[in-house]
Amino acid sequence: MAERVARRLSRSEAVIGAETPLYRGIADPESLETFRPAVEPGNPSGWPGSADDLERARKATGTRLAVTTGFATIGGERCVLVGFEFAFFDGSIGTAEGAMITRAFAAAIGERLPVVCVAASGGARMQEGTSALVQMQAVAAAIAAARREGIPFAAVAGDPTTGGVWSSLVAAADVVMAVGTAIAELLVAVRSCTVPITSVVMGDGVSGGAIALCSPGDSWISPDGYLSVAAPELATSILKRDSADAAAIADLLRLTPADLTARGIVRGVVTPQKGPGS
Repeated sequence: MAERVARRLSRSEAVIGAETPLYRGIADPESLETFRPAVEPGNPSGWPGSADDLERARKATGTRLAVTTGFATIGGERCVLVGFEFAFFDGSIGTAEGAMITRAFAAAIGERLPVVCVAASGGARMQEGTSALVQMQAVAAAIAAARREGIPFAAVAGDPTTGGVWSSLVAAADVVMAVGTAIAELLVAVRSCTVPITSVVMGDGVSGGAIALCSPGDSWISPDGYLSVAAPELATSILKRDSADAAAIADLLRLTPADLTARGIVRGVVTPQKGPGS
């Protein structure tokens, strides 16, 4: 399958950078049978104007989500295709896209088909905050399950492919049309571990490196810690807001220990115990 993807990729140069997403150029013409969205996008962070932004993205791209999944053929061979629409919120992953990707891997296991991912993404969706970031864990679990079942997984990194999509999805493939990263292997290793793992976030917990070390279902946080898709200052810059808005952006990201506990992302707050003589 990897050779077929490479051949189709070389023949699809005409669509790279054009309005047509790269994955549609790699799949055989009219072969894609799309899956229906598993869930509708939510607004877990209560981001102002989220519904209007979503509607504009849908009208601009003609798609429901940043990720399209389904059965397809590539060079005549059937597969499960995961394709990214960069024009839809920069191809970012939110809770709905995470659900679509995990369902695609489950379908591949059920049908005994290889998975081909064609990515073009800026990473986790800023407007969904940590709820988007933890989709990396869900994706890693889906990849680990496919590996256990012997399902081949090939990935193409379009331009651009960065952040959590690169580290949790693309770089974890068996065959990658790019260079692998340690974060991807760590995410899958944590999800595949057969012994209990407990994690505690101390201080700043930012993006893929932090979430890769978090134990799904048994992560805790210190009173002064936070876990976020990006540091508030960086998020402010990415969103093209004034630097004075950083505090307001931090509130919208809902990254505090209380927020993370209430949303079920961490189990609770760990208070350091004072030692003798302290």
